[in-house]
Amino acid sequence: MVLISGALGPISGEPHWLTTLASYLPAEPVIDTVSRALRHVPVFSAHDLLVLTAWVIIGLVVASIRFRWEPNRPAQHRAARVSG
Repeated sequence: MVLISGALGPISGEPHWLTTLASYLPAEPVIDTVSRALRHVPVFSAHDLLVLTAWVIIGLVVASIRFRWEPNRPAQHRAARVSG
């Protein structure tokens, strides 16, 4: 993801669909924002902020659905074994 997002420079001959896909992954907006900050350019791209916000929201929704404090045990281990 980082390689196609341009962290090490542009890849020659990269197909258009791959650059479009990379612009919606979180690595490219982070790279753009960090490079702007290092050049002391105070303007943030609205596209970059929207993409990162969408990834944060998606991550929070997935985490709230999937995360449990108690471990998820398979059904065969849940039944109490009575020895007598």
